Amino acid sequence: IDLTVRMSQMHGSAHVPSLVGVGYLAGRKMKKVPRPKLRLLPDWYSETNGTVYYNLNKSTRKAAKTALPRMFATVKALNAGGVPLLVGTDSPADNVVPGISVHDELKLLVRAGLTPAEALAAGTIHAAKRLGLDKVGEIKEGKDADLLIFSEDPTKGLENLETLDEVIADGRTYTARKLTLHQRKQIKASRTGLYRYMNDLLPYISNFL
Repeated sequence: IDLTVRMSQMHGSAHVPSLVGVGYLAGRKMKKVPRPKLRLLPDWYSETNGTVYYNLNKSTRKAAKTALPRMFATVKALNAGGVPLLVGTDSPADNVVPGISVHDELKLLVRAGLTPAEALAAGTIHAAKRLGLDKVGEIKEGKDADLLIFSEDPTKGLENLETLDEVIADGRTYTARKLTLHQRKQIKASRTGLYRYMNDLLPYISNFL
């Protein structure tokens, strides 16, 4: 771990820990580790889950339980050494649900020793700077006014991410209620029409991948 920190400092590296994939595997054996939100994915996913990146058998989960604390220690040391940390989830790895798994990654970064504010910065301003995006990542004059508005401050505790009131994107405002209703419609649509045939076909296709 010390060598990783020194080399990262020497070369100006940033790290994307992507704890969540291993965390989901270890979560069956460890307390206070997030569980995957598979209900948000189409039905066919339950048939293909565990066939692409991770084998979901007992030995893999046991290995994940051993690996995750070591990953936490690495993240803590990198952060203490001033090495930039960025948020990533390795989507579409098994168990990783686009969107909501970012919240779980933030929680695991805090479990590894970051403050809520540091974890949120890893997914906003630090990520923007590392990618050379000068219009996003922070609330500042001259930046794009794409905002998440909460009734409680998530930098004080990540549980406050659940208090989302509005999203402002491309000059349009979306209430949390409107977004929730849209999500429910998407989940319902994933079980009808063309998606219904995909639910039937993809498990067979995955056998040849």
